[in-house]
Amino acid sequence: MAKGASGKITYFITRMLRNPHLWVVAVIVMLLVVIHYHEVFADVWVLEWIGSILGFGLARHTLERILFLIPVTYGAAKLGTGGGASILVLVAVAMLPRIFLISPEPREALFETGGVIFTGLLIVLLFDFLQKA
Repeated sequence: MAKGASGKITYFITRMLRNPHLWVVAVIVMLLVVIHYHEVFADVWVLEWIGSILGFGLARHTLERILFLIPVTYGAAKLGTGGGASILVLVAVAMLPRIFLISPEPREALFETGGVIFTGLLIVLLFDFLQKA
């Protein structure tokens, strides 16, 4: 029985890794992480330049947090509820270091991140409802 379960897991992982939408989401998330943490990449001029240009030079990083809803929405639409929820967890973890280690206003950053996570959860649940209907 355990061999059958591991075979199903292997099949699922193989199928997901072949899905081009997963790789689109991965590229979007990586680009958004570079934008969100562009100050950290000051030594790598290309990454710092990409982050500062695409981040519009804004200091509060609210826009970058909102942009993290793009891969969540895309993932929920193309990869299903589980994919959307997994991506939501991934982007939440990606946003947390800025709150606690970098942000000069951690309370505001935590509130904004919580709002993005809540909105992402609503998006995932909406797609789940639409897929079941």
